Amino acid sequence: MANFKVVFRADSDGAERRTGWEPGCPILVKAIQVARDTQTGDAYLQLKVWNLTDQTVGSFTLQAEVTYQDGTRETVEVNPLDADIAPRHDYKPLPVHLAGGAIADVHARVLEATYGNASWHSAQPAAPLPQGAPLNLEQGLLVERQELLASLGKSADKYATSVLREDAWWVCPCGTPNVERSHCLRCGMPLDTLDKLEDEDYLRGKMRERKQAKERKRRKTILLVLALVLGVLAAAALAVNFLVIQPKAKIDSWPSSYVPSDIAYYPAGQLSDVGYDNPMAISLYTRDEHGNITAIEETEYGKSDYAGEDSAGQSQRAYTPYASATTYSGTITSDAVGFPVAIASDRFGGTVDILDKKGDGSGDLPSSAQDSEGNSYSFSYYSSGALMTAAVREADGHLLKASYNEYGFLVGLEGKKYYDTLQCSYTYDAHTATPASCTVHYSALAGGIELNREYSLSFEYDENGCLTKVYRDGVLMQEISYVRIEHTSPWAYATASLKPFAQPSMGEIYPSLGALPLRETQ
Repeated sequence: MANFKVVFRADSDGAERRTGWEPGCPILVKAIQVARDTQTGDAYLQLKVWNLTDQTVGSFTLQAEVTYQDGTRETVEVNPLDADIAPRHDYKPLPVHLAGGAIADVHARVLEATYGNASWHSAQPAAPLPQGAPLNLEQGLLVERQELLASLGKSADKYATSVLREDAWWVCPCGTPNVERSHCLRCGMPLDTLDKLEDEDYLRGKMRERKQAKERKRRKTILLVLALVLGVLAAAALAVNFLVIQPKAKIDSWPSSYVPSDIAYYPAGQLSDVGYDNPMAISLYTRDEHGNITAIEETEYGKSDYAGEDSAGQSQRAYTPYASATTYSGTITSDAVGFPVAIASDRFGGTVDILDKKGDGSGDLPSSAQDSEGNSYSFSYYSSGALMTAAVREADGHLLKASYNEYGFLVGLEGKKYYDTLQCSYTYDAHTATPASCTVHYSALAGGIELNREYSLSFEYDENGCLTKVYRDGVLMQEISYVRIEHTSPWAYATASLKPFAQPSMGEIYPSLGALPLRETQ
């Protein structure tokens, strides 16, 4: 039995030597190999071709040019008249005996082929396989494209270019040429799907659908009830959130989430109408392993006061830094699922307990609650279970009512002691379907000072979709950092993911979106 040694090889996807392809050719030379008999020195040319079409390739003519190490050349021709290569299949012609065995290089070119009822003829030499251009998509759309490819079981790394398309042929981003086919013969991806994965409008639409699906899933598993829990203990108020969860929740089924670890407040919107490099206050949150807030530390570096009106009659405020910072601390006690049951603060020198809450009859959503300071609360809901209104009647009879849209964003606030009404209107990012900006309108101020003012807020998000910065009229107002919790309690998950700013603050009542500058407007 003869022993053969491979002395030359080139592949269509080889790392060192690659075969070529003439655009539109129904056959790809998949491999070229020369094997030499170790005893006799006889060398044989071996070929493997690949049918790139959905038709049977009946016959083809292939020409190979062999260059020997001494510089001489030999041209051989392969012409199987009845190859009958089935669609997407390989074919190996009979080996061809070569004149020599010291091989330097081999190039092969298909001259003609018949497939189905069609015929093809070469017009130019074979060349390296062409590739599509790099994708020209913004980062958010690239991420969505990656998600869609993953859902199809594909790696985005192998689809990093666009489809290269001509009339009768196209090259898949996976690197495979296809002739008169609707699906890639190597990876199976449909051509129309690949086209969609490059279409900006399609990707934006899928991004919106993904976010909406996540929102629907969240609302099915977690019922959020956001309430203003603590009334005035001294001259300011404290806010927390209420959540009633589905019964018998298991810790190992709680989802992962990003929750705020600290919030910095900057004195935007002041008389100088400029930003400040240093914050006027910072809130730090200590959380347990399930994201429940156990302690709060607030450090204040200055104060904001009413400072008259500008030339347009608009109320203005001035920021005054303190000589030294003042720090307050507080603790929150929660039950097994993260629901706050007691809140203590050295700022106010006391503890407030949540005494009672009553359901709406379904056993899920509270319609009313009461705390140990004599403040009572009431709630109403959309049919989906989303919070529509939350109202707190303080012990002195003052009523504060917040209204929300079906997505949980604050749209109106009535009864605040510093103004009569506040209204919010949002614009949404067309790419991510998240709020991009908000217009806030005050109707009046108490104490005889008239106010009729609008200003704009804009938002920035990180790569995880967390709201990280809020700007007032282009000036930084709030900045938030996050930590990731592996198994987040329902209360912490809802307040962190749906309402990034809805965290307890010992100085003010912050509405659900948390982007409204109630601290500095007082």
